Amino acid sequence: MKRRLWALVFLAAIGALVAWATLSDHTPAASADGSPGTDSGKPLIVDSDQHGALVLDVASGEVIGFDAHGSVRWRDRDLAKRLYVSCLAQCPDAVGSGSPDGGAPPPVVWRTGTSRGVGGPVTGTVLWARSPQDAIVARDEGEHSLIDLRRARGTSTHPVVGTDPHLFTAPDASHAVLVLTQGGTAWYRMLNHGPNGWEMSEPHTAPLDGACLGRSGRPVLLYGSNDTFLKADAGTAPHRLPAKNIGQCSASPSALLTQEFTGSTDDGAQTVSRLLDRFGRVRWERTDTGIHSGDLDPDTGLVALSADTGVVVLDSAGRPAARIAGAVDAQFVRPGCLIVLTPDRHITTRCVRS
Repeated sequence: MKRRLWALVFLAAIGALVAWATLSDHTPAASADGSPGTDSGKPLIVDSDQHGALVLDVASGEVIGFDAHGSVRWRDRDLAKRLYVSCLAQCPDAVGSGSPDGGAPPPVVWRTGTSRGVGGPVTGTVLWARSPQDAIVARDEGEHSLIDLRRARGTSTHPVVGTDPHLFTAPDASHAVLVLTQGGTAWYRMLNHGPNGWEMSEPHTAPLDGACLGRSGRPVLLYGSNDTFLKADAGTAPHRLPAKNIGQCSASPSALLTQEFTGSTDDGAQTVSRLLDRFGRVRWERTDTGIHSGDLDPDTGLVALSADTGVVVLDSAGRPAARIAGAVDAQFVRPGCLIVLTPDRHITTRCVRS
């Protein structure tokens, strides 16, 4: 589960600032969360796997659930109003929760098969879920939070320091990093998903905004606005990397994709993408105009980057392995194969040789 919607809200905010400063009439276009931004209404992939995809249709303000054959299974306007939207055990079964404006969390929306439920047994913000019985849920308690680790055998509740929780999971959902803040200090905890569900470590402090993890928790990249740390695996101590201003990243056992999103009145919005090896050394780097989210295939090391003219797939040396003209977004769903989204809101599968 890639859980991109909350990150897309952040990226849209960057673009909105650039657009407000550069457009002479100060008229904003639609953005990822339906609020003013810079995008002209292009759809976006929120989450995907080999069974289907969740697509945010910015123009209509809906999340669309597609199956693996590209057929529309459902449309849901309420999901487009939630901060966290992701697939459950398999797409397009979905959960949506959290408030994009930072207010009290609205009722959780669940989509399973042809069924739709609102609220139900879970209150708070669902940070991760395979089902209502296997989930990580955050509840606000003023300056602190309660984290519910829901399991089939019952729920364990953990009071934690900090608010505004964000969860970053490994591609196989075996490990995760939970980041919270309090008074300008960031606290993070490592989580491990075993046979009895999730277990959570003691808290650590570090100036963090986010993280990405490879399968089985190897490696782990922890990043903030001025600091970046690399852990060879979830159980080792982190070491500092000479990288700053990472906005998002993804990881495989042998590589890490980092992206820096910037905007200015002179240059407009830009995305700087870098592929690092497992030790943090730069393999390649490129700058593209606009705010674009990339995806790293944890199996082949291929990188899919969206741009204004389509999607380019790059190999580990930064050479183009494929160009998908006209595509607006893409995500890897199995080794070398992507779910590709077209501007007219259709999805197809495209496989690329590494």
